[in-house]
Amino acid sequence: AMLLTGASLIEICKTQTRPGNATADATEINTQNLRVQAGGALAKHAQLVDALVSEANLNEDEKGLLLGLASRGLVLKHLLSAISGSGSEEQLKLMQSDGLTPSNIITMSDNSAKYGNPEAAARGYDHGLTKMLAVGQKADAGVIASVIRHRIEIEEKRTVVTTGAGTGAHERILELFDNAATHVSLLAGEYPADEAAWLVCTSYNRGVAHHRMRRYHEAMSMFQASSRLLPQACRADPTLSRMKGRVEEAVKTCANTGYIAVA
Repeated sequence: AMLLTGASLIEICKTQTRPGNATADATEINTQNLRVQAGGALAKHAQLVDALVSEANLNEDEKGLLLGLASRGLVLKHLLSAISGSGSEEQLKLMQSDGLTPSNIITMSDNSAKYGNPEAAARGYDHGLTKMLAVGQKADAGVIASVIRHRIEIEEKRTVVTTGAGTGAHERILELFDNAATHVSLLAGEYPADEAAWLVCTSYNRGVAHHRMRRYHEAMSMFQASSRLLPQACRADPTLSRMKGRVEEAVKTCANTGYIAVA
């Protein structure tokens, strides 16, 4: 009952909070009261679940059910935190709570991104992906691909393509594409075709943008990243083979600082 109460109150709060501007209604007394009530309901839910889990006579199924309710409560607590505009550290701390599944963490990261905290979202996606790969179960290629794309999109939104050298922005994005190449290679037979195409075309087009701004070193590194992605990406989407000639030509043209077309 406490979980449903908290969830219902949060849904009302969501209708009064605009994504990307989590603090827009922070001064509205009614919304503040709803958030307090939701937080109280979730706190009581957590206390009750903890008390029940501590009972020694629970069987594994009963304990599993309670732990599932506990993780659901944490996801809602994080959502409330995101809606309220809490800082990155507070949101990340919730994402690092015991008992959360990789799916829980990715959902929480999605909510951080939706409600205007890209820093928490980025770190949450990293944590969720790391945990997903560490559990020893069969990897869900679709989920991994989605996380990789969201992670790159967040980094791109945090820094425009005209960002000057020396900020580390290019290096961070390049590292993400290099990590993506590793995952595409490991999951080449299962990696979604549309996600593979997105990686190749996005890295290539980012190289074009750098080239047009006469940042030839950054352009070359992105074209090379696209080139590294291509062989395995083609296994997911054979039509990407048509990009091979374009990428190779871009590398040559970049060296001569000529015109390069967008993919």
